[in-house]
Amino acid sequence: DVGENPPRGAIITYRLASAPEKPISLNFRNQAGEEIRTFTSRTADDPAIAKERRIAANTGWNRFVWDLQHAPATKIAGEDPPSKETIPGPFVAPGTYTVTLKAGDVEETRSFTVVKPSTIDTSQQDLDAQYDLLLRIHRKIDSTAKTINRMRDLRLQLEGWEKRAEKLSGATDVSNKAKTLKERSLELEKLLLVPDLRDGWADGINNGARLYEKLTGLPAVPALGDYRPT
Repeated sequence: DVGENPPRGAIITYRLASAPEKPISLNFRNQAGEEIRTFTSRTADDPAIAKERRIAANTGWNRFVWDLQHAPATKIAGEDPPSKETIPGPFVAPGTYTVTLKAGDVEETRSFTVVKPSTIDTSQQDLDAQYDLLLRIHRKIDSTAKTINRMRDLRLQLEGWEKRAEKLSGATDVSNKAKTLKERSLELEKLLLVPDLRDGWADGINNGARLYEKLTGLPAVPALGDYRPT
């Protein structure tokens, strides 16, 4: 006996005359033409791709709702608690945006407006400043996660070299150098994140927050309300 509110976000409706042979995509850009996010209909066995939101590519009418957010930050590689966290991207500011549907050689672009709620009296300039700061923080989180992943990948490679060299006669020097580099890489990672944390609050509390955790805790502060960051 009640109505249903429309979904939160930009509702994109499109019609396909027939099921496409190749994956289609929806690309969202801001007024300056900068890409914000892209979604496709592709499927893959790769778990990382399989978890991505996909758009429908059925014959006839299809609908997709973009939540007005940037893509989540790169996930930490591993099995520790930080690797299980998803850091969402910031919401875009009110303004004009475009969406491009690409299906084969055909591209269709339409513009739409993200409207500021009438209950908010904050200026567009202040909302843009808030968005810019949140996006800068998000990009720093993303680059930090990628740095941690590179160091973890490097440690795995060095550990492999260390073990292989131990089994070879006359390769002690290679084994020792690999071990030294691995330990140096681990010390660098400790500046950003506590390695090999166990599940539960105790390990995190006992070791304290490092730079990555401090960065991931930042976005909630300027996003508390609709105002220019202090």
